[in-house]
Amino acid sequence: MTVSGINHFSHSSAVLDTSGQLALLVLESQEQQQASHLQDLALARERFVVESNEQVEAMHDQADAIRRGAVFQAGASCTAATIQIVDFLEVPDKGKCEGPIGEISAGLADGLSEPLGKWLGDAPAADAAADAQQHATQAQQAEWQLSDAKDAIKRSDNRQDQALQWLSGEISSEAQANAAIIGGYA
Repeated sequence: MTVSGINHFSHSSAVLDTSGQLALLVLESQEQQQASHLQDLALARERFVVESNEQVEAMHDQADAIRRGAVFQAGASCTAATIQIVDFLEVPDKGKCEGPIGEISAGLADGLSEPLGKWLGDAPAADAAADAQQHATQAQQAEWQLSDAKDAIKRSDNRQDQALQWLSGEISSEAQANAAIIGGYA
């Protein structure tokens, strides 16, 4: 039902009594509310899509952070292993005392690989997971808004139908009364 659809009654509003004119106003008001609810519905749908996309993006960020941490841990472990291999293969000079630098460096690289992997990979992954959860919550709220807007539109449709039925009855009654009056004069 549109305002232009209701306007076909407005030319007969001169013959409508106050209650008929009130019904027209109710119809026009419901129509404006319905237009507002339809706009709310469109905005809620748009918000749901945006939040869902951001949730997916945050999940990808989480996966990227986990991969980054794993690459760093693997690199640090390979570095430690390489240092140990080089230290093992190196033939010490006769008469020179070999220092524990290779073992210390390998131990340091190996020992730091896990904490740095967590710092560079797991921590950002946890942040991205929190962002994903926040976007999931916002998407759920947008879904609730969608449902509310749909319900409001249905209620508005029902009120419009009721007002239109009442108005049609009023017009029909007035037409019958006018016909009876005209029939009485004939």
